[in-house]
Amino acid sequence: MTLEELYAEAIGNEKLWNYYSDDYAYAKTRIEFAYSKLNSYSDCKKFIDAYLHRGGKGDIPYAKNIEELLPSRVKHIVSCFFLGSIFYIKCLRIRKSIESSLQITRTSESTSGNFSYLWFLTCLFHDLGYAVEDHKRTSKKENDMYNDYLKELPSRPYGIPTLYNKKTLKSYSLLRACQHSCYDHGIVGGISLFHDLCIYRRRMVESFGEKHDGLYWGKELEKHFGFVSWVIACHNIWMINEHSTDVAAYKFFGLNNLIIKVGCQVCV
Repeated sequence: MTLEELYAEAIGNEKLWNYYSDDYAYAKTRIEFAYSKLNSYSDCKKFIDAYLHRGGKGDIPYAKNIEELLPSRVKHIVSCFFLGSIFYIKCLRIRKSIESSLQITRTSESTSGNFSYLWFLTCLFHDLGYAVEDHKRTSKKENDMYNDYLKELPSRPYGIPTLYNKKTLKSYSLLRACQHSCYDHGIVGGISLFHDLCIYRRRMVESFGEKHDGLYWGKELEKHFGFVSWVIACHNIWMINEHSTDVAAYKFFGLNNLIIKVGCQVCV
């Protein structure tokens, strides 16, 4: 099959990617998409907005960053979202690795549901941090705020490679600030998402209880929020080889674990 055919097949199989496809009784927003819309900024933006609002997460402060993204980034987010669904269904090794990381079995009835829920959170939010990175601001007030957000983030969950931890996130943030005078969109995005989702979840429970409009807001969701936020926080952290011109900078910021010797495999 061609890549175009794979995309068309995945998008046409709504139950593959739409976590909320089986419960339209509560839907305030219908989630629809077609392959022909992949190259349309407005259609991709509408899709992201619809999905996030259907899941009750379109009103969190972090979600509003979509308004500041370049059209190419918005289209990239949607393209990656469906590409991930293709890999999950078509590649057994990738699916088994994902299921292992999520501590779920192939025989579980909730396997695909767990994946589609976590994947939509991960992918549709993963690059919204560019709205912060592209501004190239690193004010003391913002630094203090993001340091507080990092403290709120739970410890690295099972399924995240062991070379990542909170120290790595902080050190890599400093590296980006010094080298490029900006925040790293992955790190600031991941920690901001966890903060905003948890605050919003707690407010929903205080106002409406654990269930509202067909959506569940129980405390155990914060475990899922933590996993997704860690994936986003780590996704733009680059490893380098020992001959890179950035080796001295990585060592200065204590990122030795991200320096790979040529010919060696990385243990994650």
